[in-house]
Amino acid sequence: MIRADREHTILKIRPFWLGKSIRLAVIWLISCTRYAQTQYQQHTIRGYIKKAENGENLIRATIYSKDNLIGRTTHVYGLYSLTLPSANHNVLICHLGHQDSIVSLNLEKDRQLRMDLNLAGQQLKGFVISS
Repeated sequence: MIRADREHTILKIRPFWLGKSIRLAVIWLISCTRYAQTQYQQHTIRGYIKKAENGENLIRATIYSKDNLIGRTTHVYGLYSLTLPSANHNVLICHLGHQDSIVSLNLEKDRQLRMDLNLAGQQLKGFVISS
């Protein structure tokens, strides 16, 4: 392309290979991102953690992936959401005063998982304080 002004002339020549290399770079970037998306897909486990005895929500119960060292706690309504890479996982579910539970999951898609935890051990019926 040639552009002429009154004071000076600017000659702009675009190399013939520039257009092709930009197109190839864009195609390469798109293919790399698609490959990365399929290799590192993540899926979410959602659900409630409840008491097995009466179905009450467990507040601040923990769900934890032993393989990835990632964990979350339930909120006031017993709901949790944990996002993990697509793979097999051993997930630990625990709450103070309840038996821990370990679940093996093969995450290939998003899943809903409701867990009921049983009370651990024996509970005291009462105690006496004396001085």
